[in-house]
Amino acid sequence: MKARTCFEIPINVSGIWKPVYTPSPISTGSLGAGIILRPGVICCPSIKPFPVLPHHRFFKRKVLCKFKIPLGKGFSTSAVYSLAHALLNFSQFTSAVSKAHEVEVIMRTGLGDVMAISYGYGLAIRIKAGGPGWGRVLSIRERARPVIIGVLPKSSWKDTPSMLSSISDYSFFEKLWEELLEERDLSTFLGVSRKFSEHLGAYPRELGFVNEIEGVIGSYAKKSIFVIVLENWSVYEDVKSKVENFFEKLYSFEITSSGLIPLNHNLILHQEV
Repeated sequence: MKARTCFEIPINVSGIWKPVYTPSPISTGSLGAGIILRPGVICCPSIKPFPVLPHHRFFKRKVLCKFKIPLGKGFSTSAVYSLAHALLNFSQFTSAVSKAHEVEVIMRTGLGDVMAISYGYGLAIRIKAGGPGWGRVLSIRERARPVIIGVLPKSSWKDTPSMLSSISDYSFFEKLWEELLEERDLSTFLGVSRKFSEHLGAYPRELGFVNEIEGVIGSYAKKSIFVIVLENWSVYEDVKSKVENFFEKLYSFEITSSGLIPLNHNLILHQEV
């Protein structure tokens, strides 16, 4: 059976952000930072798109993405979906990233995830807003630390558009942003991200004990998910047992030190007839 060229696209989970709006989608974006995680999402060419999201109408050739994570919870799934379509439809990487970024901005489903995923690894800091030619991502390499992400039973926001429209004052962002840019390390990122999510009312009070668990480096919340970064895998089971009852479901990841990986992938995700 002939192999198809597919992509494993990592996910980005931002902990701090500030929208930057301009008249043009390509120069619109966000300042902020997030961690780039694997396993990512395997996406392959397909006759019909899957899942069926409105983003696919911007592209002629369609992809099937096998998501093992829920959509619309804060895992940057719309950015993965848009980027997968763009990579299939454009031979030039920069052109693909530009199109995917513009689609995300137009659909109001993301402002910085495409850039972070496309050009980032480890701790990805978006030091300039916008797509290619405008934005800039600074990556801090991190070892493959385990990350537990739990889906919260109650979400702070319904979706990304409602999240963005509900926050009108980002004055608190500046001090946290300056702190992160001065230190530029994972520990500082986790600290400012927790403060950011607490300020937004997204960090559940009942999970305030998490940072005191041995082996936990830090934690933060975004939309419907709660992120816990661990020192190493040896503490994973212990931490998991202490937090799992607070979530609808838990997912395990590692911070990645590499970017996008094209691969020859023989797994049949969708039967093309």
